[in-house]
Amino acid sequence: MVERHTLPAGGKLTLSGAGQLTLSAYPSFNASALAGAMLDYPYDCSEQLASKGFTLLHLMPLLGKEEAREASTAITDIIAVVMIFFKILISFTLLIF
Repeated sequence: MVERHTLPAGGKLTLSGAGQLTLSAYPSFNASALAGAMLDYPYDCSEQLASKGFTLLHLMPLLGKEEAREASTAITDIIAVVMIFFKILISFTLLIF
């Protein structure tokens, strides 16, 4: 059983029985849910893809094996698409000048 408690400054928490206690000054987050949201993120402009890729890259150490594999595949695909965007942009720029 997992219980989460937020204590005000100076607050106290009484524990009974055996178990494990983890304390953090930072709120917890669900890495799997965040990775799932990033994998389903619908926008495909280069800036959005880069943000999606960086987020997945930083989440990978926190994910399970299958989720990390999906994230890795998505990152590889994102890099390929962004490279195509930049090749098109460079080609267009060279045509102008």
